[in-house]
Amino acid sequence: MKSGFQQALERAHTDVRFRIQMEEAMADALVAACLARGYCLSVNDGGEWVVKRSTDKAQIMAALFSTDEDLIMVRRVDDVTKIGWFQLIYGNDGYDVISDYSANTICDEIWDTILRPLSDKMEDGQWSPVEGNLRGLLAEAERFIAGLSGGEPEGGKVDDLLTRIRKELT
Repeated sequence: MKSGFQQALERAHTDVRFRIQMEEAMADALVAACLARGYCLSVNDGGEWVVKRSTDKAQIMAALFSTDEDLIMVRRVDDVTKIGWFQLIYGNDGYDVISDYSANTICDEIWDTILRPLSDKMEDGQWSPVEGNLRGLLAEAERFIAGLSGGEPEGGKVDDLLTRIRKELT
């Protein structure tokens, strides 16, 4: 299933693609940050809750960008207590896709440590879709390697490669 971002990229004119890639990278960073902190997410597309209390990143990302805006509700997994929300509005400059969020300690921390630095980097022209793709590939490689049974292939070469990729990204 293609995400709204992927469908939009296929249809988009060249000058719009970069904006959509920034919006997707910001949304991906938001979803990843929330899930890494152990929360579940619900997505409202402006008309209905298209995803409810999910920890499935692919499902959440597939639901985004199907309309002009989305609301992501952040909840505790165990008791579904609402933690906060993030409002995404598409179609502006890309780096500013997260237009508002709950003013609380948890949402502020996600904004200050993950989202604002990425947004600032994009706004300053210091981000590229290639970097975003490399970060995604690195995370995928780390998950793959972590799932290998019977030890690491080729005597440590994979760790060396991952270290070089991480160094290149910093």
